[in-house]
Amino acid sequence: METTNKMPEWFDKTLESKLKYTLKELKVEEENKSKIEEILEPLKDKALVTAYHYQHCIRVGLLSKRIARFMHLEEKALFYAGLLHDCGKSCMLLETLAKADVRLESNCEWTNEDAKMMEAHVIEGYNILKEKFGFTADVVVRHHRYQNNLYPKELPPFTHEYSEKTKILIGFYARLVALADVYDALHRFNKKSDKIMKLSDREIKDSMLKLNPDLNKLTIDLYNKKIFTME
Repeated sequence: METTNKMPEWFDKTLESKLKYTLKELKVEEENKSKIEEILEPLKDKALVTAYHYQHCIRVGLLSKRIARFMHLEEKALFYAGLLHDCGKSCMLLETLAKADVRLESNCEWTNEDAKMMEAHVIEGYNILKEKFGFTADVVVRHHRYQNNLYPKELPPFTHEYSEKTKILIGFYARLVALADVYDALHRFNKKSDKIMKLSDREIKDSMLKLNPDLNKLTIDLYNKKIFTME
């Protein structure tokens, strides 16, 4: 990763320790720790731009775990899915990744072409994960299918033969990862009319409710329990 004497303001030095603590708390096997490290290393070490997306992955993983605990779901499964949900971004062009937040590229302008290119990260992530974390791959490939512009349009086959109950669970876990993903993404800085804009806490909460009408009650509960925060 590119080094500098002073890290940018978005860089959270505490995330690595939080990740290590969570891996220990969930008693993640050494083999799976190694797999996770191998999968995320290209994002972590390629450049500051990819480190930004690496930290996003950690935050979504930690948030997904907290949502799982609140809902009495399998914490490790949702943690894996949240942590690895954007691993396919390691295959994206740095120029495209840099447009995710104006703090990474001050003169950026997000285009329809950029959006189309970025969509490929979901299938890339599925391909990276399917041999090592099959269940997680099946969750990850579905986490962008809960929005107006859902993608991928056609889903790849399940990595295993699942029961109908498990297929429903995969979809539900993907929906929860999507919720955590959107919450974190709404904290990014964007450029509108030549102005750098960041949503206020109130605007983020309002957007969460507007973008997730099917999960409004859960969203409100997560705010009330301080899992989603109004800082």
